[in-house]
Amino acid sequence: MRQVRHIIQIFLDIERPDPNPRLILPRKWVENRIKFFNQFTLRSLLNQSTQAFEIFLICGRRHREFTSTYPFHKRVTVVYPDGDPTIGATLTQSPTIPDKKPTTWIKEYIENEVDYLAITRMDSDDMMAKHGMKEIVSLCQNIPLKLERTRMLYRRFWRWHMADRILEQQNEKSPPFFTHVFPKKVCQDWRRFGVIHFNNHRYLGGNRDDAIELSGNQICVCSHQENISRIKRGKSLTYMRSCDRKVLIRDNPGSTMDRREMIGHLAPFGVKGGDI
Repeated sequence: MRQVRHIIQIFLDIERPDPNPRLILPRKWVENRIKFFNQFTLRSLLNQSTQAFEIFLICGRRHREFTSTYPFHKRVTVVYPDGDPTIGATLTQSPTIPDKKPTTWIKEYIENEVDYLAITRMDSDDMMAKHGMKEIVSLCQNIPLKLERTRMLYRRFWRWHMADRILEQQNEKSPPFFTHVFPKKVCQDWRRFGVIHFNNHRYLGGNRDDAIELSGNQICVCSHQENISRIKRGKSLTYMRSCDRKVLIRDNPGSTMDRREMIGHLAPFGVKGGDI
């Protein structure tokens, strides 16, 4: 049986080298985002039918004093881009920085009886259905892995517009969540691993024919007040008029749902009726 180390890589308030002024997030944003993460993202992970994975929450430097002392759940490991050369920091560092070679982790990995490293990338406001991880773990054990990286995508998913109280189905060529599976030989070469994992890693799966497409509706992407995509684009949160919402639901039967229908569809994600 293959020995797979499976890591869920989640970004909280990660920063870029030259941040857009709109992305300089205040502490209140971080506090609200953590509350959302605990209520929805983390709850969905702790609700998984298989628990054979580790949770790494990647935080930015600006609010490190706060996030480093926050009482996260014991399953959550908080890491920073400038942290010690452990596996957590490895997942946030660029291979182009010579002094950031994670020798500690490489030594640990070479000596460890692990055959493959699986990294699932999620956002801190997204959720996974109860059996989402089970499918990934099963594939890690059964798919014919190559000498390079194997990519898995949940391309078909739900989008939950919390402000407008609508749930709709989505299908994106390059979704913001994926799993990469690396053979041990790739991970032992830090430069090679870094280039494969970091170089435009979000889109390398969606635009390639050799990516494995997973079953649909195991992922739920949330659109809400602290949504980072909205902030990046400088858009304010808009609320749909009740009459427009009714027309949208009427014209999209089966793919767009109202509050009553959402409760049953979001239950596998750990969402309760009072959350909707």
